[in-house]
Amino acid sequence: MSTHGVVGVPFGGRTDHNPGMEHAKEPSTALLEEARATNLVVTRRRLLRELSDEVIRRHLSNGQWVRVADGVYRLGPEAVTWSVAAVAVGARFGPSAVIGLDAAAYVHGLAERSAGPIPVWLPANQKREADLRWRPLRDSLDRARRAVVVEDADRWRGRLRVTSVEDTVLDIVDRTERRNKVTAMIVTALNHGLTRPEYLLDGLGQRPGLRHRRHLREFLRDAAGIESVLEERYRKLVEVAHSLPPATRQATITGHARADLAYLEWGVVIELDGTESHRGSAGRDRRRSNQLVLDDYVVLRYGWSDVVDSPCRVAREVARILRQRGWQGELGMCRACRVRIAQQSR
Repeated sequence: MSTHGVVGVPFGGRTDHNPGMEHAKEPSTALLEEARATNLVVTRRRLLRELSDEVIRRHLSNGQWVRVADGVYRLGPEAVTWSVAAVAVGARFGPSAVIGLDAAAYVHGLAERSAGPIPVWLPANQKREADLRWRPLRDSLDRARRAVVVEDADRWRGRLRVTSVEDTVLDIVDRTERRNKVTAMIVTALNHGLTRPEYLLDGLGQRPGLRHRRHLREFLRDAAGIESVLEERYRKLVEVAHSLPPATRQATITGHARADLAYLEWGVVIELDGTESHRGSAGRDRRRSNQLVLDDYVVLRYGWSDVVDSPCRVAREVARILRQRGWQGELGMCRACRVRIAQQSR
C-alpha cells in the first residue's frame, strides 16, 4: 500500500514548468478527478504541471479555491475543516509525516472526535514549525516505520497515514494522568479487535520510561486470552477480594443472549460496560436487560470507573442483592475496605 502523501505525484518531483508552454485556464478533468480522491487537496507542484501562477492566483483571489498551507490548496470554496487538514498532512510535511495521538485515535475508532491542531509526528531531523492546523512533534521512536494508511469515504474522503493502534494507545497513555482512563482506552482497543495484549506488551518493552508502565504490564498480562478484560478486573477486584461466589462468565440464559456474568443460582446478572459505548449496541443491551427483568432476573450494570475505582462499593451492592436472593455467604474485606473502616473509627 502506498504511503505517499495525498497528491498525485511523488513528493520531491519537479516543480518547474516550461515557460514557453501554453497553460490552461481551468483544471483538466484528470486533475479534478485526482483531486476528488484526496478531498480536493492538491499541491502547487501538481497544479503547475498544467496551470500558470496567474491562473492559480485568480482562483484563490476570487474565492473559488482556498489555501490550506504554503504550496497546498483545496480546489473548492469551503472552509478548511479537520478532514481537509488531515488529508493535507502528507502534502504539507512530506511522506514521512504520521498523524498521531487523539487524531489517530479518532481515525482508528478509539475516540469520538479530534479537536484542536492535528498532532503530526515528524522525523527527528525534520524542521518543525507550529501551525494553526497542525502540531508537529519530534518522533524519536520511529513511529513512521509502523504507521498504517486508513481510508474512509465518509469521514475524510482520502488516505490518512496514522500511527499504529499500539503506538496510538501507548502515546495517549503516556499523556494521561488517570489510570481508569488508561484502562478504558486499552480495553476499547481490545474489545473492538484492533490489537492484542501481546502486541501492546511488545510496544511497552520499547518504552522504558512510559507513564503507568507497571500498571499497564500487569493489566495486559491479565488481559491475555481473556474475552473481556473488565470481566477479569471484576473477578479480581470485586469477587476474589471480597469473598463473593464466582459468577459464570458469558452465561447462557434460556431464551436470551449471553450475559457477561451471572449468579445463576440466585437469578442475578451483572452487565459490564467496558467501553462506555459500543457502537449500535446500546439499544440491544437495553432490550436484553429489560427482558431479563421481566423474567425475574435482577440486572446490575457497572462500567470501568465502578469496577476499577470503586470495587468495594460494587462488592457491597452485589452482596446485598445476593443475600436478598438467598445467598448465605459473608462479604469479605479487602485492604481498601479495612483502611476505610479504620478511618471511620477514628
